[in-house]
Amino acid sequence: MLIKLRKMMTNQKGFTLIELMVVIAIIGVLAAIAIPKFSESTASAQDAKLKADLRTIDSAIMMYYAANTAYPTTAISAVGDNQLVPKYLAAWPVDAKNAAINYSYTAASGSGSTAVAESYTLTGSDSKGTSRKSPGSKDYVAW
Repeated sequence: MLIKLRKMMTNQKGFTLIELMVVIAIIGVLAAIAIPKFSESTASAQDAKLKADLRTIDSAIMMYYAANTAYPTTAISAVGDNQLVPKYLAAWPVDAKNAAINYSYTAASGSGSTAVAESYTLTGSDSKGTSRKSPGSKDYVAW
């Protein structure tokens, strides 16, 4: 009977508590390394989306300029009177913080409805909340 009991104990299969604790510790270390890298990649993806959206709006503004020989002279946003949507853009994009990308213009002459826009500034916020300008904007600085 003692021989049968020893055979049964040697044939048991499974993991010891120490082995399980080592595996859990390794998984914890890997997770501690991977999670910050994931959040960095999310932020860089949001910034890349913002750059692409600003370039897309720049292109729409240039198409508007080609058709009208002037930049849009009203504030453009996701809501209200929008001179670019739906003719030049399918929809007005949002920045990384889900806020509207802002458009403003500098008038060279005239005022009110007779103002002629000389230049424009297109800004959006990146993943860190920093205000960024589009490449077509006045006073653009590469980022």
